[in-house]
Amino acid sequence: MPLFVWFGLGCIFIYLGICLLLFVVQRRIIFEPHFQPANPIPDDLAIAYETKRLKVGKNKTEDIVSWWFPCDEAQGKTVLFLHGNSGYEASNFATLEILHQSGFHVLMLNYRGYGESSSVFPNEQRVYEDASTAYEFLQQQKHISPKNLLIYGHSLGGAIAVELAIRYGCAGLFLESTFASMLEMSITKTYMQFFPINWILKQRFDTRKKIPLLKMPIFLCHGVKDETVPSF
Repeated sequence: MPLFVWFGLGCIFIYLGICLLLFVVQRRIIFEPHFQPANPIPDDLAIAYETKRLKVGKNKTEDIVSWWFPCDEAQGKTVLFLHGNSGYEASNFATLEILHQSGFHVLMLNYRGYGESSSVFPNEQRVYEDASTAYEFLQQQKHISPKNLLIYGHSLGGAIAVELAIRYGCAGLFLESTFASMLEMSITKTYMQFFPINWILKQRFDTRKKIPLLKMPIFLCHGVKDETVPSF
C-alpha cells in the first residue's frame, strides 16, 4: 500500500480518536471544580451566614453545601446565586456584599463535585437538580415567594439560572458573563471548528433556545474584555 495511503489512514484514525476523546472527557473540559478551595468563603467576609447541607439525588443519599446570608432589611427579597464552572471566585463574594448591602437575603451553593458537596462529578442534569434543590429549600424552609426571588447566574451559572427559571419561575434573572449555548461557546476556539462538535456535545446548556420562553425581567451584563466567554 502506498505511503500516502497509510499517511491518510493514520490522519483519519487520529482525527476519529480526538473526536472520541472529546466525547468522553467533555465534562472534564466544561466543569473545573479543582480550581475552587474546599471552603470558598473568604476569612475576612464581614457577613454572618449559616451553612446548610441539602439532600439531593434520586435517593437523597448525596448532598450539596449551601450558605444562607440573611439580611435584616430584606423583607423576603432573596437572591439565589449560581456559580460558574470553576466554582466561586473573589468577584462573586464582592457581588454578594453588594447584594447584601442592597437589602437581599442571599443563598449560595456548591454543586455536587465542588468543595465539600458530594464528590460525584457534575454534569448538566446534576447541576440543574442541585439548583432545583436550593430553590425548593428557599420555598419550603425559608418561605420565600417566587415573586421575591431573583436568580443570579455567573458564567455557566447563567445557563443553570435560565433552566431553573423555566422550571419554577421567579421575579427576575440577573445573568453575568454567560453564554448563548455550550455549542456556541465551544466553537469560539478556532481549533474546535475542525471537529463535529454538534454531534459530540452532550452537555448542551442551550440558553439561546430557552430565553424566549421566559416572561420576566432579565438583566444581562458582560465585559467586552472577557477572555473566557466572549461578549459577542
